[in-house]
Amino acid sequence: MTGTPRNSSDAPVRSLEDLLRYFHEGVKTPAQWGIGLEYERIGLDATTARAVPYSGPRGIEAILGAMAEKFGWTPDLEKGRIIGLDRGETHVSLEPGGQFELSGRVHGDIAGMQSELAMFLRESGSICEPMGITLSPIGLHPVTPVEEIEWVPKGRYAIMAPFLRARGRLAHHMMKATAGVQLNFDYGSEEDAMEKLRVAMALSAVTTAASANSPLYAGKETGYLTRRAHIWTETDPARCGLPEFAFRDGQTFRDYAEYALDVPLLFVRRDGRWVDMEGIPFRTFLSEGRHGIAATEADWLLHLTTIFTEVRLKTYVEVRGLDSVPPALAIALAVLWKGILYDGTARRKAWDLVSRFDHPERLRFFDDVARLGPAARLGDATAGELATELVSIARDGLRRICGGSDLPPCAAGEDELLGPLEASLAEEGGCPAFRLVEAWRGGLSERPGRIACCFAREEQAFLSVLESGAAPDAAGAGRTGCSGAE
Repeated sequence: MTGTPRNSSDAPVRSLEDLLRYFHEGVKTPAQWGIGLEYERIGLDATTARAVPYSGPRGIEAILGAMAEKFGWTPDLEKGRIIGLDRGETHVSLEPGGQFELSGRVHGDIAGMQSELAMFLRESGSICEPMGITLSPIGLHPVTPVEEIEWVPKGRYAIMAPFLRARGRLAHHMMKATAGVQLNFDYGSEEDAMEKLRVAMALSAVTTAASANSPLYAGKETGYLTRRAHIWTETDPARCGLPEFAFRDGQTFRDYAEYALDVPLLFVRRDGRWVDMEGIPFRTFLSEGRHGIAATEADWLLHLTTIFTEVRLKTYVEVRGLDSVPPALAIALAVLWKGILYDGTARRKAWDLVSRFDHPERLRFFDDVARLGPAARLGDATAGELATELVSIARDGLRRICGGSDLPPCAAGEDELLGPLEASLAEEGGCPAFRLVEAWRGGLSERPGRIACCFAREEQAFLSVLESGAAPDAAGAGRTGCSGAE
């Protein structure tokens, strides 16, 4: 979830053509393409692994305030409370349960993304560690029940909470207890955008399986390797999941806009206030208005941020279906998607892996991935096997990108950053969740506070690798460094 889109306009919109203009403005030449990372982490008490509250001297707001004071961030305030940070084109926002989200600037190559992420990790870590807190890369709060997690005091969340709770029994779990990774990619034309949307939507369950990292909740095993993915299926069917239209041939911006027009409208913002729109379709708001308010471009852009499909369209294509994972694995997944989406040959080969399946088969696969992770099957292949094939396809795509001209920016050796993902897939279980469950059964359940330590050594390895210039998998990055017996 993001706030009001930046650079949006109060200009009125009166027709579908006005809405389509936004998507067309996203078209860029390949030389202008970049990658954006949105990286969420969950605040845990380093001793108990319980949720860190928003309020109080050891709360999320206090962490944000300390980061602003020490590192020159500008606080983002709502009614006098800190709800985020800004520094140039880099932003930190809060999800409803206090989850941190780093929204990085657009990077031409992966090195810049790594450096920005490393700076955030060092800065936040220097504040959190003395407070006995860790911002953990895990997809779901492992110990604290959702009812005991404090709400962040954002006006939009006060509207979203009751509306979504009426639509899905796990909506508040999604809002307050989950964390993920989102990756943003540019497009060169309407056809290019819709092809990328289709391919990413078709393959998203495969990378969801590879990133599975949410097997625990309320101090127990859940029976899912990525319960985060399952939670989204019980949030709001009108705005989540894998919409069938995205897989049809010849889709256009108009098709996506027609879908978005029928998604219930949650709110708009006027004069600094969040206005409850009571779930009317945006189509109705566009034609009739509401509460004496007429639709604007800013309303449309804000509405698009409340569509939570596994992949969504803005002025870029956003791949959303990933659990929060340790940084080296998050970077590896970004590299994987770059190699697939930014190379036409790779994109076609990736689509060929899954193009023959119908929509019910895709939905069953998604449900199986939530439970089984890489062991879920689509046809005669497991998700783990498909992910391994995608690594190979992406590596070839990256080499073509890096060796070509008039192509997206690329640095030599970016394909080596796939190493942590490759190593994770090769290990038993093929995902962080499997290894976390093993640790839980091996004694971690008796010392849940060590969950916060499970990922700390991986983070340190990631930072050390960047400082040393070693190969990205040299320190075992991407593998859960957690043992309940320690």
